[in-house]
Amino acid sequence: MTEELDALKKVEDVSECIKQLATSNDPTTLDAADKLLKKLEDGSEDLRTKTNRTVITKDSSNGNASANAAESAAFMREIERDAAERADRRERNRRRAAEWKDRGNAQFKLANYDQAVDCYTRGLAIAKDFELLYQNRANCYVKQGRFEEALADAEAAIFLTREKCAKPFFHQAKALTGLNRLSEAREAYSRMSSCSDAAPGHADRCLADLDRLSAARKAEARALEEFSSGGGNSVEMLIYRLARGDQPTAYYAAGMRCLAALLVGANERALFRAKSGFSLLNKQQVVVTTLAVPLESMTDAQLDLLTASLTLAAAVAKEDSENCHQLAQLSKPGQLAARAVDVVAFNGASPSASDARQAALDALSKIGQLACDRLCGCCAEPAGLVAALLRQTQRLAAQTALAAAHLFSQLAGCVRLRERLERAAPNALAGIAQAGESLVSAGASESLAAFCLAVEALRRLMAGCRPLRQAAAARRAFLTACCTALERYAPDKEEDCGGELQQSAAAEVAALLASASLEATPAVSGTAVRLGEMALRLASRPSVAPQLREFSLALLATLAPRSVELARQIGA
Repeated sequence: MTEELDALKKVEDVSECIKQLATSNDPTTLDAADKLLKKLEDGSEDLRTKTNRTVITKDSSNGNASANAAESAAFMREIERDAAERADRRERNRRRAAEWKDRGNAQFKLANYDQAVDCYTRGLAIAKDFELLYQNRANCYVKQGRFEEALADAEAAIFLTREKCAKPFFHQAKALTGLNRLSEAREAYSRMSSCSDAAPGHADRCLADLDRLSAARKAEARALEEFSSGGGNSVEMLIYRLARGDQPTAYYAAGMRCLAALLVGANERALFRAKSGFSLLNKQQVVVTTLAVPLESMTDAQLDLLTASLTLAAAVAKEDSENCHQLAQLSKPGQLAARAVDVVAFNGASPSASDARQAALDALSKIGQLACDRLCGCCAEPAGLVAALLRQTQRLAAQTALAAAHLFSQLAGCVRLRERLERAAPNALAGIAQAGESLVSAGASESLAAFCLAVEALRRLMAGCRPLRQAAAARRAFLTACCTALERYAPDKEEDCGGELQQSAAAEVAALLASASLEATPAVSGTAVRLGEMALRLASRPSVAPQLREFSLALLATLAPRSVELARQIGA
């Protein structure tokens, strides 16, 4: 009788599990089904053994027991067959979902986060328990600042990997940091360190960064509390209080951010100028001392004060021509505008360095909008600034890369910059060409929009500065890198060509090549056939974007005179 009850209990468990699989999208349902299947498989041998040992007697109850046991065994075989079919179906679904994962990864590399999220979501619609899809989508959400959604996906990935993989914990910690839940982020990093696949020292570095962020926020909160009390929340009063030189660094960083927040209109910015606010940026003792420290030697507190000073400069410069001109004049070594240029070129990877770089780009962009000629005239090494902006567009995160590209776009239209580059040393121009080569070869790591803007700006700068165009056209590696970029953004298979932004990237690279090919250098002649064949394929493709076709034809027009073989192919 006990065997019959056990068999009925198994039937009930299986029936309930099947109902859950049919009605629920929760990944825990699949996990429960796997556990039940394993339990049934482990007990099936015992059931068969007991069935084989059944003794047939004339007792009708024993006969019924044997029949029930046979039926139970048959039912178990049906369950096993169904489980095998389900496992096969699950494997097929995971293969289909993996295709969407690969598509999403390709879009992620191009910084097309919306498209990547869509691909991962489509994959999850097919395989709801695919942990890598949750993990990768969480990473996209973090990049987009969608921290609540990132947290939900990271926690799903943690559950599906049974808390044994490091990456889901890393994305969980990033999401929690974005939500300002720092103590929970600390716990996530600690759990990440216990995973077997965690990179040595990675969790320790993340925890150290989290400690610095927490300390900076606490110090700033204390200073902000002081500035918000005692009538210290007016422009004039803040300038007066910040002029003192006997306070800790965090005090001045917080005060400058408070002051920047008050400069919301033209009157406030004019008052800042009238009340000697610029003395805070070029005479205040603590600020001047901090600006003189080499960037690589700065503490996090000093980098934070530098960032706050640049944030204040950006607020001061907004839509105020006179303020922009005064800021542009702070270009001597160690002064704020010169330090902003240094920060743009600085490759420090800490969060404090990243914040300073973003603030520097913002300040220089504000100055460049109304005083671009003055900024280019005061800049000690304009070629170095241009090369740094090209390199940072390639390396930086999406928002900062886009800021670098916007600033470069402003400078590319500046007549004063072109005049200074025409007189620049050949090695300085070669440095710009090399930086452009690196950008088009590797692409922007995070933002395709930044890539398009920077390549378009480089083309305009080359069009107005022939020495720079000659330096680029003399580099065979530059032309080869452009060809590689064309193959990446406009591949032979039309279904792999991607969206509008990807075709825009291909169009800008083709236009850049057309500009460089105006120069009759050995490098241009040596690569004319390869470049021309690609341009010919693009121009002949029916579904190519109009702008890409236009620039491909322009490239053909400049390359045809450089190669008899290419001219013959065009004629054919």
